[in-house]
Amino acid sequence: MAAPFEYVGEDDGREGTRRPPASIGMDMFLVGNPGISNSTMSIEFSILRNIGGWNAELRSCTDRDACLRLCQASVSYAVADGAIAQIDRQHGGSRLTDKGGLAKFIGLEVFYGQWRHAMSRSVYDASRQRAFELFGFDPGVAVLDEPDRKCDLVIATISIDPELLNRLLWSLERVASPAFRVTVLVLRNNPDARWEHPETEHLELRYYSPPEGRGILKIAE
Repeated sequence: MAAPFEYVGEDDGREGTRRPPASIGMDMFLVGNPGISNSTMSIEFSILRNIGGWNAELRSCTDRDACLRLCQASVSYAVADGAIAQIDRQHGGSRLTDKGGLAKFIGLEVFYGQWRHAMSRSVYDASRQRAFELFGFDPGVAVLDEPDRKCDLVIATISIDPELLNRLLWSLERVASPAFRVTVLVLRNNPDARWEHPETEHLELRYYSPPEGRGILKIAE
């Protein structure tokens, strides 16, 4: 059951009451959030347990993910007419929904990795446009309809931090490798540390200077 809600505090009076949809389906949650959040819905505990609970891998999009699994389970849904949930935004700090936020980016990467397979081309295009307009996040071009016909994708990166490089490779492994033959050219520029070779299954890595190298890469004089 989902309740209508309104924001109070710093946004008071600007957005009004938002109503959840009268009915739900998977496509609306694959595209975005139609007005249901963790704070405004009630789920019977046995049902929540049966669908696997909240997804601990997600830094964001937990409400969309849960609603998608509820749709898959064909559970009963209703709107709590007459109730209004109030969400206090008067905290003055950063928000999970801030455009360009790292937590939102990480959550969206995991979300698309887990749910892209369920999206039709039109749903994916709408979802991609929304993610970019609201959060500045682009999940990339759509997966090809014929998975055996992969195009080559070459990415070059200047890297000084192995942890950041591994995060990029992890993202490419999950998001890009299903649709492309991915080659990553790593221009390593950190003479003060020895790097472990990243473990990747579907990416081809080529180093300008290898992980055990200790020289400085001169990009320009």
